[in-house]
Amino acid sequence: MTEPKVTGLRNYFSQGWQLSKRTSKGYRIAMMIAFLVSLGVNGSFLTSIDTNTLAEQRAFMLRSLLDPLVFLLVCHFLIRPYLKLRVIHHQYTLKNVLLLLGFLMLGGVIYFSLTLYLGKLGPMVEADFQSMQLVSGTGEIDAVFSHSMLWGLGVFGAFTMLASWAIVYLLWHQQLSKKVLQKQVQQAQMQQLTNQLSPHFLFNTFNSIRALIYEDQDKAADTVTELSELFRTHLQAHLRVKSSLEEEWQVTRRYLDIEQIRLEERLTVHMDIDQKLLQQDLPTLTLLTLIENSIKHGISPSMDNGYINIQAKIIDDNRWTLTVGNSFKPGTNTTGTQVGLANVQTRMKLMYGDSSNYAQFIESNSFTVILTLPLVKSKAKIKATKKVAIDA
Repeated sequence: MTEPKVTGLRNYFSQGWQLSKRTSKGYRIAMMIAFLVSLGVNGSFLTSIDTNTLAEQRAFMLRSLLDPLVFLLVCHFLIRPYLKLRVIHHQYTLKNVLLLLGFLMLGGVIYFSLTLYLGKLGPMVEADFQSMQLVSGTGEIDAVFSHSMLWGLGVFGAFTMLASWAIVYLLWHQQLSKKVLQKQVQQAQMQQLTNQLSPHFLFNTFNSIRALIYEDQDKAADTVTELSELFRTHLQAHLRVKSSLEEEWQVTRRYLDIEQIRLEERLTVHMDIDQKLLQQDLPTLTLLTLIENSIKHGISPSMDNGYINIQAKIIDDNRWTLTVGNSFKPGTNTTGTQVGLANVQTRMKLMYGDSSNYAQFIESNSFTVILTLPLVKSKAKIKATKKVAIDA
C-alpha cells in the first residue's frame, strides 16, 4: 500500500504519529526480539565494566535495560515514520539517499543526547559515560575522553546503529512488498482462469439445450428456466476465486438438474460427502468443471446408462480428497479443448502449491479424477459425523 504524500512539517509529524500507532504483528514480534538481543548484548558489555560499589552495579544494570529501550523507541517513533513517508515507495536517487543519511545523523544526535541525559538521572549517575575513564591493568589512567571526542564517538556509534536498523527494516519491508505483489498477481491469475470457465460452461450448456430442442421442446423450455436459475447462482460464485464445497455443490446440483432433463435414466449420480468437509475451500467452479467433463466425455457420447460418482473424504489431519468418477464407453469418447481439466490443475497449483495434488486414472470403462487438498481444521469442526448420500 502506497503511503500518502506528505507536505509540510505539521503534516509530516501528524502522519508520522499515525503510522507509529499502526503496527503489524510481525513488526511487534521483530521489535521484541531486537529488544531482547540488544538487552543481552548491552548487558554483557556494561556488566563487564569493573564496578566497586553496589550503587554502580545497580546503575549499570538499569542502564543496560533503558539504553536498548530508548534505541528502539527512537527507531519506532523517529526513523520508521521517515522511512515509510520519505523512502519506501520513492526512488533511490542521490538526493533521497543523502537526505536519509542526514536524517539518520540527526537521529544519532538525538539518540546519543538521550543516552547522556539518562546518565544524569539520579539512579544512574554512577553509570554516566561523561565521567568514565580508561584505566590500565596497573590501575593508572590510560585515557580520558574529552567532551568533543565523547560526542564524536557517541554520535557516530548511534548513527551506525540507526543506519543498521534502517537497512534491516527496508530489506524486511521489501520482502513483504514482494510477497504482497506475488499474492496480487496470483489472485489476478486465479480470477482470469475462473472467468475463463464462464464462456466454456455456457457453451456446453447451450449445446445441451440445442440437443433438447429437437427431442422435446417442453423439456427444452424447462431447461432454459433451470439455466436462468443456475446462472443467477453462477454469476455470484464466479466473482470469487475460491468457494466452499457446499457452495460448489449448490451450483453443480443445478447443472445436474439440467442434464437430468436431457439424459433422463442415462444419468445416475451418486454423492458421498463427509459433512465435515462442506466448509472446506477449493477453487471456484472446480466441482462443476469436473462434472461437465464427466457428462461431455463420458455420459453424453454413449447411449447406454451411465453414472457419476462424487466423493469427498478426510485422508488424515492435514488432507482431504475430492473424487469424481464417471463411466464411459471406449470408442465413443469425444475430443475437446481440454480447457476445463487443465484449468483446474493450474488453479490448484496457484492456490495451494505443493500442498495439493491432481491425479486422473483411466480404466476399462471408467475415468476418475482425484484432487488432494489441504484440510483447514477450523472449518472441519462440525459435530455431525454422518455422510450425505444422494442419488440423482
